[in-house]
Amino acid sequence: RRKAAGVGSSPDGLANRLSGGIRAGAALLAKQEGVALGVASGDRWRFAALCEAYAEHLEARQLREHFLDTLLGEVRSLGTEPDTAASTREVLLRAELAFSILGKIPLKTEAEVGRVLRAASQFLVLKVLPLLSQDAQQSGGLHGISLGLTAASVLLYSTCEQWASYVDAPHLLQAADRPDFAGDQPLPAAFSRRPPLELAASLKELAAVASHDKAADRESALFAMLTETIQLNSWLLRGQHQGQPAGSRRRRQPTAAAAGSSAAAPTSKRPRRAPA
Repeated sequence: RRKAAGVGSSPDGLANRLSGGIRAGAALLAKQEGVALGVASGDRWRFAALCEAYAEHLEARQLREHFLDTLLGEVRSLGTEPDTAASTREVLLRAELAFSILGKIPLKTEAEVGRVLRAASQFLVLKVLPLLSQDAQQSGGLHGISLGLTAASVLLYSTCEQWASYVDAPHLLQAADRPDFAGDQPLPAAFSRRPPLELAASLKELAAVASHDKAADRESALFAMLTETIQLNSWLLRGQHQGQPAGSRRRRQPTAAAAGSSAAAPTSKRPRRAPA
């Protein structure tokens, strides 16, 4: 809190310290066995100073863009994390903190939302769409899938879908690609009053998937999470996929080991779009 409160003289420093703060916070929480996944995101006091600094000190558009780009860069970096037992909890806590910040900072304009939507679309098209294509499924091309990539993709997609209940997200996504897009229109009041995205269920399911002993079972379960969450005909993919509608695409069948261990995994559904 002291760091966030002291950004008045150097507002750009808030973004410069963001990634390090998220990683340090996740490492600290990972050592506290009593802190369950999803608990930190519900503690508003953890993010109060950061939200206050974003609202009061990042008034210039360039400063807000730098902050958002840094935050989204941290989200993208999750996709490069190796799958190791020692890092599972810390990776998921990093995801929790990053998406808690994304969901709580007081965004003001259409330009800010459009910037996030464009980054999310690019990430999903470049990193996730190839994994979900039929060619990748038929050739067994799941070696690029990981816990961090799945966590980033599922939570990023769910965040954008929730936002689409409060703003014309497909329009903002297209507008964000135009060089003449000013985006200085304020967001509707309902957007700032939207409920926080529920992270706990997805995080706990991801942790259960990561506990599979066999790599093949783990990859198959992660792939299932992606296909159950991300629709190939989504507006976020901007028509990039020319295959069958999401509801009719074939899905990889879980291995016997994965099916046998599914009873112990949490069965709560991932967050869907909130009512308008």
